[in-house]
Amino acid sequence: MKNIDQSWVTPLMYGGLFLGSGGGGNGHLLQHHLKEVLKSGETVTLLDPVELNNDEYYVSICMMGSTEMTDENPMASSECSQIVSRLSKMTGHKYAGLYPLEAVTTNILYSVLGASMMNCPLVDGDVMGRAFPELQMTTYHINNIPCNPCVFQDNRGNCYDLSQDDTFLLELSIRKVLFENGEIGFLAGYENTGSVVRRNIIPGTISLAADIGKEIEQAKNYDDLLTGLINVSKNSNYGKCIELFKGTVTDIQRVEKLNWDNIHLSGDDNYINQKFSVLVHYENLIAFKNDKIAAMVPDIITFIDLQKLKPIQNHEVKRGMEVAVIGLPAPLVLKTQHALDVVGPQCFGYKAQYRSLEQMNYNYYFG
Repeated sequence: MKNIDQSWVTPLMYGGLFLGSGGGGNGHLLQHHLKEVLKSGETVTLLDPVELNNDEYYVSICMMGSTEMTDENPMASSECSQIVSRLSKMTGHKYAGLYPLEAVTTNILYSVLGASMMNCPLVDGDVMGRAFPELQMTTYHINNIPCNPCVFQDNRGNCYDLSQDDTFLLELSIRKVLFENGEIGFLAGYENTGSVVRRNIIPGTISLAADIGKEIEQAKNYDDLLTGLINVSKNSNYGKCIELFKGTVTDIQRVEKLNWDNIHLSGDDNYINQKFSVLVHYENLIAFKNDKIAAMVPDIITFIDLQKLKPIQNHEVKRGMEVAVIGLPAPLVLKTQHALDVVGPQCFGYKAQYRSLEQMNYNYYFG
């Protein structure tokens, strides 16, 4: 058990940015709101999944929709308690705690905010392990556990009670609401007993985000930052970070029909005369070094702004920017063949067999 206080907020924002693989929102507006909520010494209890009561119920919450919209629009802070209370009335269950659907910036901060406003614990873990764009890309769906029943509230305050065993069809229903009603929404779902949550959650992701964020906050130069990221990640449920490239952004190509971007870099320092590119579809999904695949989803690919020494979202990458590209292996639970059928490269339209960072960098990881 740990206690989240105001000092956690900025590290959680930066660590969540890193785990977001280019997506998941930047959380700048949300972090200021959360700091205000916690400024008088309030804390949120962070529960290790092993501490969950087997027979008590826990529920997942998240914000959904356009990350740019969530970054630019304040929320009323009452959404979480409204949707969780409504779900509780539907099911007849009282909830002993919350957990985020995805442990990346916007949804980490939102889950801490929700736990604070509801005066309940937050579970240290999530069911995505990184940013993914669709609701079915969770460990629950991988393990054939539905999200329903769930409650969704759009940005205009309209609530929807949803029950759909097929999470993919549920995702389509919610996206239709988002398209028609403001592009931002709030979901409460995947309510399960502690024993079920413990078997499906990726543990420690909130703590890991905070640890990564602290290294980012403290780094005086890029070498310090890289060393810190390696040290924090090597004993986590993910695996050791690896530098994939350092260079300057030379071009950003947009393929409108496919809704993809291709970010091109030319090499600096040890990468002179080399080239690198990253295919982006909401998140950073496939990286190429000298036209050969260097990293693939579900492994995490993150840009670091070398001037600010901070992780950045893919839509913040600009021509002429000096960046490092860091890879982080995905948790093992996301790399089984069954999981890859849900979150692997082919799920985003890229027809190539997944190869892990460990496979492509064997000497670095096992030499």
